[in-house]
Amino acid sequence: MLGRPNSEILNPIKVAGVWGETRLSGEAMERQLSLGHSAYAVTSKDVDIVMFAGLNKVNEDLSGDFYWYVSWDDETADQPDHWLQHASKQAKLEYVLKRTESLEPRLREIFLLTPAEGIISGMPVFRDAVIPSLPSTGRVVALGDAAHPMTPCKSGR
Repeated sequence: MLGRPNSEILNPIKVAGVWGETRLSGEAMERQLSLGHSAYAVTSKDVDIVMFAGLNKVNEDLSGDFYWYVSWDDETADQPDHWLQHASKQAKLEYVLKRTESLEPRLREIFLLTPAEGIISGMPVFRDAVIPSLPSTGRVVALGDAAHPMTPCKSGR
């Protein structure tokens, strides 16, 4: 659409992160929902992270499937050999637990209740684009990420 390759338009965001999924029920699920109904985000300058947790679905047994991520600034995040691209799930979980150990217990609970098998392999590299203008001839409709590509929790970092 812009007449230039994505490599010239999409800039890597220097943010690394770990993603996880877990199933919670009973009081643990209630505590998560009390933090933000079905989702919440936390930015902590004390530990220099952004975290997000969300409820993906409620199951027939009233348990909930949650997903979460923890991200932080990392100048090497876009490198193909970044340690998160090949780290074990257990190593990633341990890193998150160590990195977040000074957070309030209610915010860390979801990580503590996530088994290593719930950690997502690899690491996505987020990209952002600054589009100064769109073609002035013809009609253009830009929807979703085409209109505003950004990280899941864009901050003013």
